[in-house]
Amino acid sequence: MPDGAPPANDSSPRSWTALVLVVPEARVDDAVGLLAAQRPGVELQDDIPGHKRLIVYLDESETREGVRSEMPALLARLELDPEACGMEFVRVADERWVERYVESLKPFPLGRGFVVLPRELAGDAEGRVPIRLEPGQAFGTGEHPTTRLCAAILERAVEPDSEWLDLGCGTAILALVAAHLGARRVLAVDNDPEALRVAHGIVRRNGLADAIELSLAERVPETFGELDGVVCNISASFMRAHAQELARVLCAAGVVVASGFLCEDIEAIALALDGAGLRVERRLEDGEWAALVARKRTAV
Repeated sequence: MPDGAPPANDSSPRSWTALVLVVPEARVDDAVGLLAAQRPGVELQDDIPGHKRLIVYLDESETREGVRSEMPALLARLELDPEACGMEFVRVADERWVERYVESLKPFPLGRGFVVLPRELAGDAEGRVPIRLEPGQAFGTGEHPTTRLCAAILERAVEPDSEWLDLGCGTAILALVAAHLGARRVLAVDNDPEALRVAHGIVRRNGLADAIELSLAERVPETFGELDGVVCNISASFMRAHAQELARVLCAAGVVVASGFLCEDIEAIALALDGAGLRVERRLEDGEWAALVARKRTAV
């Protein structure tokens, strides 16, 4: 029987197995996005100065041994030291925490022209284009500052009939924004099968399955090139390592919208983009988070 499931004959109220991690505040949003996208959800506690305690609720099919073995690689993707984060397994009473969280979500504006509707709500668009999430979804809602930054940039960058790549698409909110703005074709790519499963449902729910292709991949697809633009909301380490690949898939004067990193990383990423033949045109900040807009240099 999986560690996350109570005994079949247990008559006590349902409880969850949860993994407790300690994460620096600067990496909390990224950690929640990654870990919640693969599990029922994540709860935050503020009892450690400069850090947050993450209670990661595990799916009933997961074992503690399996989670313990895969967690170091997931934390490494967030540039976190697994040992510093600690790993403690606890049992938590149900208390309807998922339902309460989902019920608490409210519509929120995204960019100048969109509104995200996390629940089954009607009449809340207020003149904006609605982006409807899956009912009951407790992660990937698009509230992160880097998502806001990217959406605002896309509103200025996406041209009618253009072709875009949403790299590290998560639940495909930015792909939806690009398609609504007139992109003829959007390829949305992520390396997390669960995020893509949710993304498929969201794309269908928003009536854009014909415009958005979803694909499971670790990096920039080799066969998808001559793009008008790439939006890449991932991490500083990914941008530094894959700037050349982003430039390769762009058409002449194509645009990269890069985010998912902190303001302190701007100079290093701008240098990597410049070395790949991408000229940085704009730098934007939202609190401690940043985004860059870069254009592919054309041959003289």
